[in-house]
Amino acid sequence: MPSCVSRFAGAMSIQVEPANQNVVRNILYRDRAVVISVVKIMPPKRAVAAKRATVSKNEAVNDKKKAVQRKKKVYSLAPVLPDAEILTDAKKQKWLLGKHFASGGFGRIHFVEKVDDKCKAVAKIEFATNGPLYTEMHYYQRAASLDKLSEWKNQHGLDFLGLPPLLGFGTHCNAGNDYRFLVIPQFGPNLEYVRMKLGGKFSISSVARLAVNCLNIYEYLHNQGYAYADLKGDNMVLEQLEPVDYKKEVKIWQSYLIDFGLVYRVTLGAALKLDPKKAHQGTREYTSLDAHYGATPSFRSDLEILGYNILFWLNGDLPWLSSTNDIDVMKKKEIFKENLENESLKFMETGQLSNCVPILKKFFAYTYDLDYGSLPDYTFLRNLFKTVEITPKADNNNSTKKLRSSSNKSTDSPAQNPGPSKAMRTCRATELKRKCASSSKTNANKSKQKQARDSENQQAENRRSDRFAHLGIIPGLANFRTKSLAQSLIRRKSVAQSVVDKYVTISRSNAIPRRPV
Repeated sequence: MPSCVSRFAGAMSIQVEPANQNVVRNILYRDRAVVISVVKIMPPKRAVAAKRATVSKNEAVNDKKKAVQRKKKVYSLAPVLPDAEILTDAKKQKWLLGKHFASGGFGRIHFVEKVDDKCKAVAKIEFATNGPLYTEMHYYQRAASLDKLSEWKNQHGLDFLGLPPLLGFGTHCNAGNDYRFLVIPQFGPNLEYVRMKLGGKFSISSVARLAVNCLNIYEYLHNQGYAYADLKGDNMVLEQLEPVDYKKEVKIWQSYLIDFGLVYRVTLGAALKLDPKKAHQGTREYTSLDAHYGATPSFRSDLEILGYNILFWLNGDLPWLSSTNDIDVMKKKEIFKENLENESLKFMETGQLSNCVPILKKFFAYTYDLDYGSLPDYTFLRNLFKTVEITPKADNNNSTKKLRSSSNKSTDSPAQNPGPSKAMRTCRATELKRKCASSSKTNANKSKQKQARDSENQQAENRRSDRFAHLGIIPGLANFRTKSLAQSLIRRKSVAQSVVDKYVTISRSNAIPRRPV
């Protein structure tokens, strides 16, 4: 027997590494007792399984921690880059970095100027590992080139489309950090800021034209396969760069939609699938019921979000605006949907806003009935809001706005509407004269009746005053001292002027007027 075997012969406790167990068995094959001993000291299967489970659990915890760390790193806020730095985009265009003036969720926004032609623009800068800007950059490359937007406008006869064109994009390195940047045109203040400046809400005609602009934007985005999913006043900016004069007309309908970090690629005809982990995504006040339930963004969700924004722009409030809990907001939106025909818009049924109720009912009814994966009928929706007649100073106050029936579209332009005939005008003039004559007679009768009532009141006052003549008291002015008597006479409108003239001398002759008996 080899010497190595003699050390183990007869041993009842042998510690063998798992990797060497088979070798020991082969060497000690002829010694049954030793082999049995080796088999007895092997770890139980349950212990091995428990150890493996513990290792697996620890590895899962570590993987989760690493994932959280990676996520935090991906969505960290980029630092402010120094001014006068040069950004070179993918087309080798150079942009001079200017002042930092705003911060987004994960990025910085700077003024920039094109080195070649001094073109003014803004650049959005984030870490290269950030997801939102990556998504936004791909949207701009796919769908927001200047040529593509111009072609769409020409095909659809649009003078204005509120989507900014892509001016440049690329990567940049500073202090060992890699960044992505995106360059778009400069714009004015956002609509939420303008709304607050205008007293908390917009006029009916302004909101109607703004809704048409939003529908034009949606039609383009949806046809490119994108759902925006986060429409709100903070994400819409005015076209004008010069300071806004809020005392004059503010063209809020000429505004651009920005911030495409949350756009979502939609497959036409997709089926509705709910994921509880994705519930309540978006801005709580405006997000759709589908988003509350955990569905991915869709075209009908965009319409629903627009509808809630329209309500807010008109009223400065929403039925669920005071709620801070996602579940409460969702339940109130469900109640709004269920009672759309009866109670939901009842708070708008007074004043000028009552004219908007039928339009909004049709808009929401169409939106709620739309299939999840279907394209909306944009022409139908635009025509709902085009029925609002534009009146002077419509954007500075809620002056009268009349709603025209869509059946009278042929009268929209002066060229198509020659006006009433000569016979009709003559008939209207005759009717107007008759009404004026009748009105004059009515006014004359009312004047006579008023004079008779005044005369009777005067006589009654005179009779009442005569009862106190011998006491030297002015009716209704007792207990006023001499120094304030003149002021009291002027202040008391109920005392007839004739009574004042008759008794003022008597009152002044007494230091303190006596009380009536």
